[in-house]
Amino acid sequence: MNKLIKNRWIEALRSGQFPQGYEALQANGKFCCLGVVCELVKGEIALIVHPDLLADGVVQYGNFYETGMLPFEVEDYVNLGKTRQEQLINMNDEERIGFDEIADWIEKNL
Repeated sequence: MNKLIKNRWIEALRSGQFPQGYEALQANGKFCCLGVVCELVKGEIALIVHPDLLADGVVQYGNFYETGMLPFEVEDYVNLGKTRQEQLINMNDEERIGFDEIADWIEKNL
């Protein structure tokens, strides 16, 4: 994973600026841990953001209908593969682990 983005991501997760949400990268002003990284890089790459394009206030990042995984352009930019994304989604959505603990995991494992 890109070290500079990793450090910014960890800091953002611990900052309290991003309310934690579940089942979507961003919905109704709340973020999955992967949604936080999308927010961090959206001004650095050509990433289309469609606010409230989908039902229930879900924000769509990128050009495809996928609300849980990183869009391809973000995945490539931050260098975070599908297996690691799935681990993070499980921690965030299934286990409901808080952002501080997810940040600790990212720090140790990515």
